[in-house]
Amino acid sequence: MIEFTHATTRYKCKPENAHTIRDTLAKPKKHKILALSTVNLKRSYPEFFSGMSTADYVAAFEGLNSRLRQHGITHECPNYDKPAHMLDDSIPACVEDHNPDYVYEPKKVKKSLAQQLAEADAKLDAAYARIDALEAELRGKA
Repeated sequence: MIEFTHATTRYKCKPENAHTIRDTLAKPKKHKILALSTVNLKRSYPEFFSGMSTADYVAAFEGLNSRLRQHGITHECPNYDKPAHMLDDSIPACVEDHNPDYVYEPKKVKKSLAQQLAEADAKLDAAYARIDALEAELRGKA
């Protein structure tokens, strides 16, 4: 076995193959065209600002994703150049009827069985204490 170094790599081979391997390594590398990977195809989305029209947003989107070489996006909708009112912060998303008599009642949280048993024991203890107090009061009057 013989060892030789080409560029920064060390090779170990049989003496009869050394000449063939050196000739192969001396040839220039073929450059392959890099395929588009999913990293190159990821889109970036612009931030929407209040009062921004659809056309403004699409223009910002095309500017951020120009590397994807997409065809120009055109629309024929009538409100393309107008601000999107449903995304405008100054207009409330939904207007509800205000009922002055409405009182919010939070949902009751279910208690565990152990908590329910502890509460029942406490109520029974209070009831027995009341019964004992009434019996003592009746004995005192008699």
